[in-house]
Amino acid sequence: MQQLADEVIEWGSELIENDTFPRSDYLELLQLTVIFLEGSVFPFSIRKPGSIKREQHNRICKKINNHH
Repeated sequence: MQQLADEVIEWGSELIENDTFPRSDYLELLQLTVIFLEGSVFPFSIRKPGSIKREQHNRICKKINNHH
């Protein structure tokens, strides 16, 4: 299992170093994955979650209410 974790850390670190992400949330997810597997990421900071639009909020509420 450690060998697989090391391979993911190596792969993830290479992608982070090459900055190959079209969206910053993909980068943040990979950074968290590498850190979880006991790799290191510098610099690293957790971003504040973004807000959702009113339409998205209403759609989510409808879906939740339909399941109860």
